[in-house]
Amino acid sequence: MSKYAFALFALLVLGSTLSAAPHVLFDNGHAQTAGNADWTIYGGYSDMADAARFLGCTVSEQRKRVTRAALHNVDIFVSPEPNSAFSKDEKTALLEFLNKGGCLFLIADHDKSDRNRDGIDSVGVINQIADDIGIRLNKKWFSEHPITGEAITSHPVMEGVVSLGTWGGTSLEALSEGAQVLARESHGGGYIGISEVGKGRVVVMGDSSPFDDGSGNPKDKLHDGWSNPGYTHERLAYNALRWLLRRPNDRDADKEAFSQCLSSLNGEEQAKVGEALERSIKKHQKTIRKIKREEVRQTWQEDLSWLEELKTVQHRAKRFSALYSDM
Repeated sequence: MSKYAFALFALLVLGSTLSAAPHVLFDNGHAQTAGNADWTIYGGYSDMADAARFLGCTVSEQRKRVTRAALHNVDIFVSPEPNSAFSKDEKTALLEFLNKGGCLFLIADHDKSDRNRDGIDSVGVINQIADDIGIRLNKKWFSEHPITGEAITSHPVMEGVVSLGTWGGTSLEALSEGAQVLARESHGGGYIGISEVGKGRVVVMGDSSPFDDGSGNPKDKLHDGWSNPGYTHERLAYNALRWLLRRPNDRDADKEAFSQCLSSLNGEEQAKVGEALERSIKKHQKTIRKIKREEVRQTWQEDLSWLEELKTVQHRAKRFSALYSDM
């Protein structure tokens, strides 16, 4: 079989088996860049956006108010520290999205963190739908690194998460039977909560710093919690996204999803994903050299190995794209 015939055959097989890649939509319409914040996919949450891409998702951001149309064909809506209130229509759209099977990843900060001074902070914003999602954020500021309270390490979201920290966060509590606290600070307050509502799932986090990668506006006061060598926040993000996607913590499943997503991208888009992988691999190598705790090192080393496997997948996709373009 010639290389052209093989490429055509592979394309036909892939086309018959591929489904649309999951889509992750990041909120950038609720003052995510107010004050010292820069919680966007092009700023301090760019590594988290890349994490979603490495799991085989497409990623975009919503710079306006949330609507039913904006949430169409979205699998996960991530709202990092929203600092302006959800309107009545937005709450309706979000809850309809959730009940129909969509997922929410809501990330708060400490009480009185009203960065745009409009009378409400992320605690208040997320608590607008607390009764609906079964999780309420408390107005209890705390800072603890590492967090030493109880954790349900057997849950998929907490698998391999051996060290967490918060640098000015808030505690939370479960309100419904469908909600659960997965990690607590030393005084018993919840820090990570999950719930299942209708057909959808929710993850709530009590601090924005762990997922801040330090790459936002240099004029802002940033905290690189993502690559902090004392913690495994990155693993937490990957696990939480997988749980929201209803996917097991399985490398083979990740590689298959990543490969399928790559096949739907053009050459330029694939190249950007490859560049993001290279950056992430280099950051992992740099972080690993600084890690002192062996259990933290093991988690980071496992994730580095997985990223290197994804890089191999990306190289194969690149060669296939080049072969197809020559036909």
